[in-house]
This record gives sequence, structure tokens and C-alpha cells, in this order.
Amino acid sequence: MKIVQAQHQQTFTTPNAAVVPLATPSLGAAQVSVIRQRMAPGHQNPAHTQTHEEVMVMLGGAVTLTVAGESAELRRGDTAIIPAQTPHSLSNVGQEDAEWLIVSTADMQFHGADGKLMTPEWAR
Repeated sequence: MKIVQAQHQQTFTTPNAAVVPLATPSLGAAQVSVIRQRMAPGHQNPAHTQTHEEVMVMLGGAVTLTVAGESAELRRGDTAIIPAQTPHSLSNVGQEDAEWLIVSTADMQFHGADGKLMTPEWAR
């Protein structure tokens, strides 16, 4: 058993969000990855893809998620299932911070809109 206590969780700041890895390979997860993200109003994540299906669970706030050209607004309690290799982006359209969990496989890889592999430290 591996426990990652809250006081030992590391927050990574990106240009668009605060990211906290909760279960990743570097934290001892072998099969799943769970990451919490928080985004201020007016910010957005650029279009990208992942090598595996991603589940996004909204914890608070509101975002517009665009997947393969189709947009939907997500609010607290909503869940989105994003297919592997599908371009998607999101933006905080609300008046407050938005927060969500990303759940996927531990070996998930991210690719930018240009197809280039991205290896964010928080996903390792």
C-alpha cells in the first residue's frame, strides 16, 4: 500500500493551471493515473491528445470542453469520457476557479496539437 498524504502533495504551476499529481508512476501507481487540476477564470488548456482514454470528473466551477470539434459545458459533478487520440481542449468559462480530476492509465502520454510528445513533470 502507498499513501500520499495531502501535506506531501506537490503542486505544479503551468501557464494555465495548477496541477497536483495524486497517483502517478513517480508516486508509486503502476496502472492508473489520477491528477487534480485547478484553473482560474478566463484560462484555457490548448488542444492536445492522449494515448489512452481519459476520464474527467468536475469537482467545482465550470469549463467548456471541446472534443473533436464538439463543445459542452461541464459543471460540478459532471463526468466526461474522452477517447484516446482525440483532440480536445478546455477553458474556464465561469466566474470562479474550476477544479477537476483526470483519471487515465499510468503510461498515458500527451501530444500537442502539432503531434509533438509532451512530457510534463506532473504526469510522470
